[in-house]
Amino acid sequence: MGGSVVVDLLSELQAQEFHVFTDNLFTSLALMSELRVMGMHETGTLHANRTAKCPLTLPQAMKKQPRGTMDYQLEATSNTVIVRWNDNSVVTVAFTGYEVQPLQKAKRWSREKKQFITIPLPNAVAQYNAIMGSTDRMDQNLGAYRPTNTIRIKKW
Repeated sequence: MGGSVVVDLLSELQAQEFHVFTDNLFTSLALMSELRVMGMHETGTLHANRTAKCPLTLPQAMKKQPRGTMDYQLEATSNTVIVRWNDNSVVTVAFTGYEVQPLQKAKRWSREKKQFITIPLPNAVAQYNAIMGSTDRMDQNLGAYRPTNTIRIKKW
């Protein structure tokens, strides 16, 4: 399972340009390269060990940095950008079709200052959160309100 599932699902849509959002179970640099050949873009979170030896700051070192710290690298042959960003935890996002800039602003609660602070947010992370947040909400609603959970079948 993995990238081949995504390619199989998208194989019927090759005539159009799409931007695909995937979670860390499906995202890989090989999938991004394959989708670029198909004329599609992808954005997805990556496991820290799936960055193909990309020279990013290690997650352990990134955790010691202040919130909002980021590091990014461009893989020139496939035009894929990998961003590692420190929020409550270290997040690694790979994407094609976006730029790292402009940085947006994220409002987060600071336990040390006991108030909201504003931290820089890479554009691709903001786009990913906007799309996948809705998907996560849909999954949550389907799990809670699935018709099989609410309809009782009477057996005569």
